[in-house]
Amino acid sequence: MGSDARRLVVGFSYSMLAGVLSSAFLYAAGLIVMRLLGPREYGLYQLVFIIPGLLVPVLSFGIETTLVRFVSRFLVSEPEKGIRTARFLFFMRTSIAASACLAVMASAPWLSKILGEDVTVGVQLAGLVLLANLLYLFMQSYFQAFFLMRDRTIITAIFGACYLVFVPVFIVAKASYLAPLGAFALSGFVAFGIGVMLAKKQQVNLLSRPSREGLHLTEQLKFAAPTYLTLLLTAFFTQAGIILIRLAGMQVVEIGYFRAAYNIVTAGAILAGVLNVVVLPYVSELEGKGSTQTLRYFSGLIIRFLILVATPAALGLMLVARPLLSVLLPQYLPATAVMKVLCVMLVFFTLLAVTNTILTGVGRPLLVLASDLLVMVVLLPAGFFLGNAWGVIGIAYAYVVAVLAGAAFSLVMIAKVVGLDLSPLFLGKVALSTAAMAVVVHLWVELPEKPVMQVGIGILLGILVYGAAVLLSRAMSHEDVSVIRTTFGIARGEGPEKRE
Repeated sequence: MGSDARRLVVGFSYSMLAGVLSSAFLYAAGLIVMRLLGPREYGLYQLVFIIPGLLVPVLSFGIETTLVRFVSRFLVSEPEKGIRTARFLFFMRTSIAASACLAVMASAPWLSKILGEDVTVGVQLAGLVLLANLLYLFMQSYFQAFFLMRDRTIITAIFGACYLVFVPVFIVAKASYLAPLGAFALSGFVAFGIGVMLAKKQQVNLLSRPSREGLHLTEQLKFAAPTYLTLLLTAFFTQAGIILIRLAGMQVVEIGYFRAAYNIVTAGAILAGVLNVVVLPYVSELEGKGSTQTLRYFSGLIIRFLILVATPAALGLMLVARPLLSVLLPQYLPATAVMKVLCVMLVFFTLLAVTNTILTGVGRPLLVLASDLLVMVVLLPAGFFLGNAWGVIGIAYAYVVAVLAGAAFSLVMIAKVVGLDLSPLFLGKVALSTAAMAVVVHLWVELPEKPVMQVGIGILLGILVYGAAVLLSRAMSHEDVSVIRTTFGIARGEGPEKRE
């Protein structure tokens, strides 16, 4: 294995490890927050968190994208220029982040009135969350640009672990909805500080005086523009539910119910995140080589695999939604109907994530931007009207329709750009296998068993029945299974030579 290939494989391995660790820590902490705070306090936290949630991508200005894309290129031929670029971008990031933090804290009383709740202290703390998050994200991108994936994994794991430790302590200390905000800010500062020390060990002192000598950033900023707009749309999509709930005049407790259901459901999209670690560079490589047939086959295979896995996962989660909430978050049982609707979105959500990654990999960022824009164009009016007509469940339906529209657009674009083979026979096999699983799981869940048994055995029965149905129907060929195993093998670090 060549040195470049080895670096890529190691990078994939660390990226996947960082994603899994971060997701595990943050998901566990999220469950703790939802359970200990209750729907109203959790709703207040989510309401305040909309400020850093929206401002972080707004204030990104493509800095992190520029850092990753161009510093890594400079390091090959002009390493000193790469380091100077990193220092200058760090100066820009800290200046913007600090100014934004002070502005949010100064305008806290005004922002509190806009949010419609007495959360002035929470908004001031949100300013610190904004500062910590921007600095932490910069450090992640810095290590990615210099291909220091081990160090990136370290600070990602530290952030998640610190949050998991700090948040229950703050809640027990009666900090109420301020607890997750304080834990988030403190964790970000800790991870950022350790990141600066790790960078210094690599002979790069980010805190030294920056210089623009020899730097021309026009090309870089032009490159970052489509990605910047996509980040804005993605962030607004995540927070749009809270805005729509407030526009419909609903209580803050409804925010708690909606966000709890949304966070539980979208955690199921971790598979798409793991696949994207490999899909983006591999698709880019195939596109660069001009391997049209292989690119078409691989893209179609990944999409078929997602349909094969996400469809039963979404339906299974829908069937066990009530007993699952009874076990994990009994205070959130009124969110059962919302969670069931959002489970439908999970299939399209994972497809949208991976199809947009494929389009990015083949050099079509404007199509990704168009897809995300379509999602928002559908979501906002649909959410406003359905939210006023049916309440929070109407907003959940709007999310399903919007994500379906975006996923359908991306699939059509992939069919035009790359080519796509989704046979009706394959879709029929998936539908029949999922139906068989659904019947068995539904019958089990309806039995008068304890919720923990309904969830545990229901999931086991679903996996067994669906797995057997897929094997009997041969929904995927042996060659398809082999390629999928190789794809995950790349991410685990088993070597790029197995991709052939």
